[in-house]
Amino acid sequence: MTTADLPGAYSRRAVWLHWLTAGLILLQWVLGRELDWFHAGPPRVFARSFHMLVGLVVLAFILERVWRRLRHPVAHAAGGPPIANRAAIAVHWALYLLVVFVILVGVVLVWVRGDQVFGLFKVPAFDPKHREYRRMVGDFHGLVANVILAVAGCHALAALVHEGVWRDGVLARMVPLLRRA
Repeated sequence: MTTADLPGAYSRRAVWLHWLTAGLILLQWVLGRELDWFHAGPPRVFARSFHMLVGLVVLAFILERVWRRLRHPVAHAAGGPPIANRAAIAVHWALYLLVVFVILVGVVLVWVRGDQVFGLFKVPAFDPKHREYRRMVGDFHGLVANVILAVAGCHALAALVHEGVWRDGVLARMVPLLRRA
């Protein structure tokens, strides 16, 4: 069975975008949680700059995925109860919106905190004396990142239910190794 034979099959590009986006989001979450582990100075500047750069790459991927989704809608659930299809659509859009939102909050955080970008230029702090505001925006950025991980976990769990309970091929559309001959 080829990808095209599966109901609502995704293109290779869509599958790659899905997994690259998922991997980069996981990398961002881990790096974001461990930024303070890097020594102050050039190592931390590089780590934060890398985190910002990857965030912009994720934004580009998400925008392309939304654009592709709007141009080429795909039926989500090939089986299972009808509510599963509506839930899948809602979860996908929630993930897209949450990722865009966390990146926008990250941009605000850079502006509020002030930051160096790869040592090439400095983004001036909005209000350098207002540490509480910086902490609040940083905590909110982390909270939204945690919500993304939780929603993505539910998304992955639902894919496993499709594979293990309904056996409808939904997971195989995104994991080529699971495609049945």
